[in-house]
Amino acid sequence: MVESKEAKESKESKEAKESKVERKNKFSLIVLIKENLLFILFFISFLAFVITKNTILAVTSGIFFVSFFVLDILKGTKEYGFKKELFEIALAAILALVFWFSISFLLNTSSPISAIVSCSMLPAYERGDFVVLSGAKPSEITAPEVILSPEEFNEIYNRKHEICSTIGQIEYKCSNCTFLSSDKKEYVGIGVCSNKIKIKNQIISENLNNSVIVYVPRPLNANAYGDIIHRVFLKIKVGDETFFLTKGDNNIFFDTGIFNLIHEDEVKGKVLFRVPYLGYLKLFLSLSFQTPSGCETIIER
Repeated sequence: MVESKEAKESKESKEAKESKVERKNKFSLIVLIKENLLFILFFISFLAFVITKNTILAVTSGIFFVSFFVLDILKGTKEYGFKKELFEIALAAILALVFWFSISFLLNTSSPISAIVSCSMLPAYERGDFVVLSGAKPSEITAPEVILSPEEFNEIYNRKHEICSTIGQIEYKCSNCTFLSSDKKEYVGIGVCSNKIKIKNQIISENLNNSVIVYVPRPLNANAYGDIIHRVFLKIKVGDETFFLTKGDNNIFFDTGIFNLIHEDEVKGKVLFRVPYLGYLKLFLSLSFQTPSGCETIIER
């Protein structure tokens, strides 16, 4: 059967239209990639950093991330004018504040979110984890509890302990711990760590089901520290007040080797859940690109 002239022209017209649509889609894809090139480069470099933990890749990711938003602002200013772009930035800031205060109210804490910046809580929490907190009364924080008299408490308060030492009522017991590489694939060695205490004739061992809290430390020296995210080991009741003995899961010593016992008013909240990697935003903004010590090994359990 010979194809009619009309059918042939219709077919050619259809093919031309399809070719035009394909070229348009291809052009749109190219434009989309060009407009979001910095974000794509950020995503690739960030993914490479997560895999390799290379500091240079972390810095590169931060540069791409900041550059993406700076160029977006400049583009908006050029297209819509400085006043409109400034208005949109102000509106975004207001919405962010509204969201912050709303979630703070709902979760009953002034600091509803935080980020893990060290490796002291491996393997339960990793560096770069984003954590959501809720305010908590001492009774809502899970950990063993002992009652001390003011005289007994004064013997241990504001006192720095050494590993395997006794301070007042608390005897910090030690044992040999096995250390693995952080990926748990390689045996590293054996060392001494403290993961048990004796207080008022009670032996209290480490329990990974205890609550994890965020607190503002009171250092025993002149150094300054940011928020600390560690697990509660023990609650100490002294009259109407509660103090907490804390420890990082991957630390070989208790926090009282550096900080004082934590008063209930110094606790910002307890951790509800974590979101992996999202906390790297805080690390980028604070320029904390260098991986801290202690990230290479993990205590075997």
